[in-house]
Amino acid sequence: MPLFPGDNFHETLKKYPENAHEIVLAVALELQRIHNLGLQHGDIKFDNVIIEEKHGVFNAKFIDFGFAYRTPGEAIATSEVCPYFAPERTEVTKHQVGRYQVAKIVEADFSQDVYSFGYMLAYAHRYAVKMPQAFYDFISNAQNKVAALRPTLISFLQEYLQAQLGDRYAAIALENLEAYQAIRALGLDLAGTECALDNLLQFDLHCQRLGHLGLKERACIHKVLDNPWKFYGSYACLSGIYDEIQQAYEGIKAHIAAENWQPSVGVQFNQYQSQVMQAVFEFSMSEKSDLKALISQLAKYEAEFLSSSKIKENIPEFNEAICPRILGKVRAHTKNNQQDEAQHLFFNQQETGAGAAATAYMPR
Repeated sequence: MPLFPGDNFHETLKKYPENAHEIVLAVALELQRIHNLGLQHGDIKFDNVIIEEKHGVFNAKFIDFGFAYRTPGEAIATSEVCPYFAPERTEVTKHQVGRYQVAKIVEADFSQDVYSFGYMLAYAHRYAVKMPQAFYDFISNAQNKVAALRPTLISFLQEYLQAQLGDRYAAIALENLEAYQAIRALGLDLAGTECALDNLLQFDLHCQRLGHLGLKERACIHKVLDNPWKFYGSYACLSGIYDEIQQAYEGIKAHIAAENWQPSVGVQFNQYQSQVMQAVFEFSMSEKSDLKALISQLAKYEAEFLSSSKIKENIPEFNEAICPRILGKVRAHTKNNQQDEAQHLFFNQQETGAGAAATAYMPR
């Protein structure tokens, strides 16, 4: 299970009181995702919710699934008086023996999580941060002792997502909750969010490819969404460059004796690789590519890496610069693009009777 950094629900609210609305929404989205898996968490309280803040965006994860149940299915009602449990789950009987003595079996239901979620918000309102007034009705109704009268989590999310995204995109987001959470985590603006929701399959593929290239999704996804075909056409070149850099790294490792290997070299190389991939990505996605500027950038990054890592001191025979190999792939890709554009122009002009003149644009 991957490490999910962050603070619990109360700590996050106290740290970011002005973002209470977004924090609560993040928790509701994650709880609905769990429910979509047919799982009732069963033990929702402030210290079982971890919130991560990244670039002003909040993401939630639940921990401690010791009381979780499949739904539909059966849950255990306990003899413990627990204020954040729905009342149907805390039937105290004269047969109580221990703290968690079983009283009876009840039907597991998502409304029991809704009760606990509402209680958690009310508790936070008293002991952490005042909840936004827009949540008051939900908080009150969620704690109804009659399960059938509690609101659904979907209705809660619909209300607030419709206000943010509009009816159409709110519906798409709720139907594709995990994808929407991934989109939301990137902190896209409204236009970017709408574009991603309109192209969910492509968005997922774009994110996978950016991840493979070691590129930061948040920094690059806007440009990819704006011009997906350009990214599609550049991906083979970018992937080849990434592999070329990795091969160079493996060569460096092979030449340095194990006793002389410094972990800092790996860190410095990762920084170098990230800088190069970002520079080539920007070049590939630019409408007006500046090859001279790219050459200057790549030479600078390589010189800094070789200097900081002391590669040439550790490997006297190392005389193969990485930069020329990268530029070879960039030039080949650029030439292919120019040929494609020229052929496109040729056939367009041929259709209008200007085919002969268009041959002047074909690269030699």
